[in-house]
Amino acid sequence: IVLNNNTIFETPNAPRIKMFLRTNGEYAPTREDMVNASRVEWSGSTAILSCEKHVPILSFLGNSMEYDKLVSIFRRNVSPVLVSILEKMIWRDSDTSSNMAKMVSAKNTWWVRKITMTNWLEQLEKMKKNYIGPKGSLNIFHDDAATRHTLEAEDPLRRTSGCLKYYYSKWEKKYDADDFLEPFFDWLDYGSGSSIVAKKCGSREHLKQRIIFHDAKRNQTEVSFEVKEKGSFLKASYSKSGENLPKGDLLYVWSLDEKVYAAEESKHSVEQLKHSSFFDSGPVLMAGIIQIGRKGQVLLINPSSGHYRPDIEHFSRFYHFFLNQGASQNTTEWDRGGGGYSDKDWANFFE
Repeated sequence: IVLNNNTIFETPNAPRIKMFLRTNGEYAPTREDMVNASRVEWSGSTAILSCEKHVPILSFLGNSMEYDKLVSIFRRNVSPVLVSILEKMIWRDSDTSSNMAKMVSAKNTWWVRKITMTNWLEQLEKMKKNYIGPKGSLNIFHDDAATRHTLEAEDPLRRTSGCLKYYYSKWEKKYDADDFLEPFFDWLDYGSGSSIVAKKCGSREHLKQRIIFHDAKRNQTEVSFEVKEKGSFLKASYSKSGENLPKGDLLYVWSLDEKVYAAEESKHSVEQLKHSSFFDSGPVLMAGIIQIGRKGQVLLINPSSGHYRPDIEHFSRFYHFFLNQGASQNTTEWDRGGGGYSDKDWANFFE
C-alpha cells in the first residue's frame, strides 16, 4: 500500500494493526514517527489510513461507538475499492468485539486484534530480522537476552530492556489463563497492563529510556585516531570538532563501514546511552569500552558490551584495524575484561 507520501507497507496478517476512533477533532496521533495519511471523507466524517513505522493505522473521526458498529458504518459508506483493500489488510471475517481489545489513552480510543502466543513468537522472529547484519557482524540477540533486546529495539517509547523484562514476565503469565492476549506494547501502555507498576523499575513516569543516535547526532561522535611518539601514544579525537575525547570510560562501536564512534555512558539519568544507541540496535563489527586519559590518550580498549557480546574473533579484527593505522601491541592496553575469553584464546589474540 502506498500512502500520499510514498510510504509503503505490506502487512497482510499483522497483529499490531491499530484501529482508531477519534472523538477530539485531531486527525493524527501526536507521535514523531507518524507519517502523512491518506483520507477518505463522507457525510462530514473522516477516515484516515496511515502508517506508524511498520504498523498500519485506520483512524475514524466521529462519535464514540463499539467496534462492530464502527466497521459496519465504514463498510456501508466508503468506496468499495478502499473497503476491499482494508479487508485484505486489516479486517478479518472473524473480527468481532470479543477478539478485539479496546485501548484507551488520554485522547483516543482504538482497537487492536488479540493474538495467540504462537502469533507473538512468530512476530518476534520477524522483528529480529530487522536487526541482523551481514556475516561477520555482531547483533543484539543472545539466548538469554534475545527477547528483551528485541522488545527494547521495537519499543516505541524507547524503554530499556532492564525494565521491559519485568513487565514482559507479567504479560507472559497472563497466557496461562488466556488463550488470546492483547499485543504486548498495547497491553503495557493502553490496555489492562497500563495500571501495573514493576517496583524494581520505579514509577511509570520515570522508566529509564534508551538514547537513540540519529545520523546527525551519531556523526558528532565519530572518532579519529592518531598514532604519535613513534607508536607509543594513541590519540583519540572527535572527527567533526577536532576535540580530544573526554577522560574516562566511554562506550564505543565499530560500524559496518569501519568507522569508530564513542560517547560517555549515562548510567544514572532517565535517558541512558547504550551500545545499541549508536545504530538503534542495528548490527556493528565491534563494541566495548575505551578508556581515555590526558590529552585524548587511549589507555585501554576492551570488548565489554552486554548488548553485542563480541567474541574474540571480532575483537581481534578490531585490534588489527589499529595495527593497520600504525599502532602496535604496546601502543595501548588491550584488555579482555568482559569478554569471557579463555586463556588459550587470549594467548593467540596478538598473533
